[in-house]
Amino acid sequence: MIDKSYIKRPIDKTKQSHRRNAMKKKIISIILTSAMVFSALCGCGSNQDQSTADGNAAGQASSDDKIVLSVSVMANEEEKKIFEDAIDRFETAHPDCTVDASYTSGSTWGEYCDKLLIQIGSGEAPDVIHVAIEGTQMLVKNNVLLPLDDMIAADPDGQAMLDDFVDATTDVFTIDGKLYELPTDCNDAVVHVNTKMFQDAGIEIPYDGWTWDEFRSIAKQLTTGEGDSKVYGFATSLAPSWLAGWFMSNGSDYINSDWTDSNLSDPKALETVEFLNNLVNEDKSMPVPETTTDATSLFAAGRVAMIATGIWPFPSYRANGFEDVDVVPMPTNSEDAKVGFGVGGVGIYSKSKHPQEAYELMKELTSVETGKAKCASGTCVPVRYSLSGEESYLSQCPNAKLFFDSLENGKALPSPMNYSDLERITNSMFSAVFSGASPAQEAVTNADTELKQSFANLK
Repeated sequence: MIDKSYIKRPIDKTKQSHRRNAMKKKIISIILTSAMVFSALCGCGSNQDQSTADGNAAGQASSDDKIVLSVSVMANEEEKKIFEDAIDRFETAHPDCTVDASYTSGSTWGEYCDKLLIQIGSGEAPDVIHVAIEGTQMLVKNNVLLPLDDMIAADPDGQAMLDDFVDATTDVFTIDGKLYELPTDCNDAVVHVNTKMFQDAGIEIPYDGWTWDEFRSIAKQLTTGEGDSKVYGFATSLAPSWLAGWFMSNGSDYINSDWTDSNLSDPKALETVEFLNNLVNEDKSMPVPETTTDATSLFAAGRVAMIATGIWPFPSYRANGFEDVDVVPMPTNSEDAKVGFGVGGVGIYSKSKHPQEAYELMKELTSVETGKAKCASGTCVPVRYSLSGEESYLSQCPNAKLFFDSLENGKALPSPMNYSDLERITNSMFSAVFSGASPAQEAVTNADTELKQSFANLK
């Protein structure tokens, strides 16, 4: 049952959002000002003068005169091992350097970026920063990251390295014509299908693509049973990252192309909301999405015939003995359809005292060897053209090649500075529509107004 209190819109919500954004900007300003003051106070001393008892300050020299580079990473245990191996290779190749790595897990990218800003304000900024597109805009706009273009241009192997990355994954880290991060990993959304359910229903698996109408018809055919034994044709979570792909498959998006304003006034946006609502309330082929919906678990348990997400669930599928699965393209409703993707990367702190060494470390963290390890983990799609044929990646499922191929027509999942507002506003919009509390047109119009105000509050 939908919590109706979540759908209600208090009269002063826009004012509350304005105050919240103003306060956040003030806090960021204070933190960054503190960082500049700290840098000014410390910048005239020697490396030895700047040393701290725990030896964690960015770019300082240790007692044996090695350059100490600090790096901040968001990673689970498996990803941590991959980063640690890359750091070991860097330290072996650069005996004059040692790396102090800090790992974070179990938090959102927003929380992680807030932690980074606090580190910067306290004078303990990492030299190399691992951050996904959810945090890139905020860090760049606050002058935290160093543009990489000149360093790559001065590197004999730099252009070859850059050319090997999938264009879409570097384009998203290019802001105002400058590149700020190199990609480490990527996931794009395609449709996971239960092959046995398709075969039992006599439905041909749409490997060559399909339309919204064809998807809707098949989702209804694959919906069977009642009550606790009901199997749905499709399921998704209530979150912008899970639902954005449907807007993109219709040639639309939540926000405009430069992530500075709402795009919900686009008629295709309303059409997308209405399409998803038809799956829920007319066809009954999709359960009401909620933030707590674990679509991948429902799919693996045979309670759902299809979901739309990245490659990352496949190791879990195999661990649980679920083998009746393959992937097909997202259905489309427009000639301008795109495939949504998310991407992580690494950049250099703009005030690092050893930017060249940090650049070399960044190159190892995004190297071919590191990429091969990530492919073998089964949790991400290759971000280099040279890795697209890796067997460890292609063996994840019969049609695994689709993930990489789809990146050529990829569009980054919307990740503006006010992502928390985007999430709150769009979740409320969908909840109002799915519950019947508001007609789709009214809910989309209200969300468009709120989202426009949120962007205005950033200025």
